[in-house]
Amino acid sequence: MIKDGFDEKEHSMRTIFLWYLLQLISCGLLFAQAADPFSPTVTRAESELIQKAMGMPDEQDGVELLQEEMSETSSAALYFSLGSLFFQMENYPEAAEAYEQAVGRYPGFRDAKINLGRVYVLLERPEESVRVFQELVRDGSADAETYLLLGHGLMMMNQSLSAETAYRQVLLLDQMNVDAKQGLLNCLLSQQRDADVLSLTDELLQQEVTRKAYWAARVNAQLSLGKSEEAASSIEQARRLGVADSEMLALLGQLYLDEIPEEAVIRLEESFAGGEISIQRRAQVVLGLLYLGRLRDAERFIDEMGSHLSSMPEAERAEMEGLMLNLNIRLALLQKRFDEAGDLVQKGLERNPLDGELLGMRAEILLEQGMEEESLIVLEQLARLPGFEAEALLKSAQIQADRGQWAFALQLVERAQVFEEKPQLQAYVQQLRRMAGE
Repeated sequence: MIKDGFDEKEHSMRTIFLWYLLQLISCGLLFAQAADPFSPTVTRAESELIQKAMGMPDEQDGVELLQEEMSETSSAALYFSLGSLFFQMENYPEAAEAYEQAVGRYPGFRDAKINLGRVYVLLERPEESVRVFQELVRDGSADAETYLLLGHGLMMMNQSLSAETAYRQVLLLDQMNVDAKQGLLNCLLSQQRDADVLSLTDELLQQEVTRKAYWAARVNAQLSLGKSEEAASSIEQARRLGVADSEMLALLGQLYLDEIPEEAVIRLEESFAGGEISIQRRAQVVLGLLYLGRLRDAERFIDEMGSHLSSMPEAERAEMEGLMLNLNIRLALLQKRFDEAGDLVQKGLERNPLDGELLGMRAEILLEQGMEEESLIVLEQLARLPGFEAEALLKSAQIQADRGQWAFALQLVERAQVFEEKPQLQAYVQQLRRMAGE
């Protein structure tokens, strides 16, 4: 799967807010009189003070001016303006406090409530933001923007079904709202509703064909539905548009490996050159090449992985080194360099004696070197590790079957089935029973 999402939420919300604030000021809505039940009444002196503070080039000067002139009798509009200045300075805790004061002084102050809810979202206090926006909905004063922000808050609380309802309400009021469609897409992705994701990305890509996140969502949905050819086609389209990142190109290479390996290697080279491909994806790529027997290509990609080690954070570097060790062992095994593979395994086991993958490869190396008894001892140790029981027992069973120990092999296979039921093993069990004379 491709990792992606809509990480521009905070930037988008700040942009919406600043535009909205300018509209309020230019239309004089900050200074509405009692005829507007959703805005507080302000005096002429307060109106002039607000205009002066909001017009200052340095927001901090505006804040200080308002704070100097404010008193216990100051109107909610002054606190709203103070909160707006703090918001522009990205001082969200102070902005929240000011907006709370504004709502406390004028409970019907719709604009203050909207901005308070928005700040709660940015402060990652979604429960409080949802409470504010739901109150606006119950009061009948919610508009498309309110529902949009309500959806964001609900998504932060992992309530994707409720968030979906909020985003759909936005689209009923404003069918071209891109933020709502993005939010809806996130909801569908979190619910793994892949068919709906495909329908929505069709529409979104018609509006903005160069948006990488839409292509990534589409590809993930196609893969989940088992439509690998369509996923490859989608990535190819994104590549031609210049919006496919390294992770997408690596996935495209993996999808091409079986059918058109030469093209796959080209795409994999492009993805590795980008430098942003995840460690896990790099390992998957090399494993795919090893599986196809393209050992030179695999070795080249392993070397390329190593070139990034020095620039990695310590935790990532340790993970990369571990993966590279395993890949180099597999490469050495395929190249029948058993002594070298054995040395690499020993090196890894000195770090972690209970690494199941390394123990499995050690057993394989010993078997290739004709050391069956030593291999069986290692497999017995592997069978005691959670998650590796079936693998170890089946490998042991194969060794015993090759020795003609049919009854013993049958016991091992039946034990393996307790840990991992594989329908294809039934034929093998029947064969062993016949050979054992049962």
